[in-house]
Amino acid sequence: MKVYGLRAPLPFIKGLVRHLRPVWLLEELGAPYELHYLDLEKGEEESAQYLALNPFGKVPALEDGALRMFESGAICTYIADKHGKLIPKHGTPERARHDQWMFAAVTMVEAYTVRVFVADFFYKGEPEAPVLREAALESLVDSLKAVEGHLEKNAYLMGADFSVCDILMTHSLGPIAHTDILAKYPKITGYVNRNRERPAFLKAVAQQ
Repeated sequence: MKVYGLRAPLPFIKGLVRHLRPVWLLEELGAPYELHYLDLEKGEEESAQYLALNPFGKVPALEDGALRMFESGAICTYIADKHGKLIPKHGTPERARHDQWMFAAVTMVEAYTVRVFVADFFYKGEPEAPVLREAALESLVDSLKAVEGHLEKNAYLMGADFSVCDILMTHSLGPIAHTDILAKYPKITGYVNRNRERPAFLKAVAQQ
């Protein structure tokens, strides 16, 4: 199994590149894998060979035998299903609930945390930065309230046990780690800290 990733081009991006998600999962599973970093200086992400793996020219991408995949959530789901661990069985109500958190992490959380990150780092000092940040934060707060409420009753998104959707949610919250936004959400803060202290996460980040 081969995962295609990207070395963090700037220090403040370390731990945020999306190939971390499948790598973290593979470390949790103790499964063998090869991690290949794209060479941006050579334009490898735009090569015909790589675009055949991921037509969007982004990371991650996955090769597993004859299978070629892109999109971190889909890749993680495939890996977990293949190993039969950290994810409920396909076609069950538990799996449906799991997958709703997978999608929510990306559409209801990451969509806004990334916008805060961009405003803070890439628009820093620009007159539009506060407006961009506030617009993202307004939507993000609603999402954080929902996640906080769920974690008041559950250690992890699926209850007592860590699962794949926790990888996506934790990583989706990463772009606001430089802020104090989560200070108002103690359950999310504890949840993120626990997950980021997992040995598999630390091993995955060390490779970025």
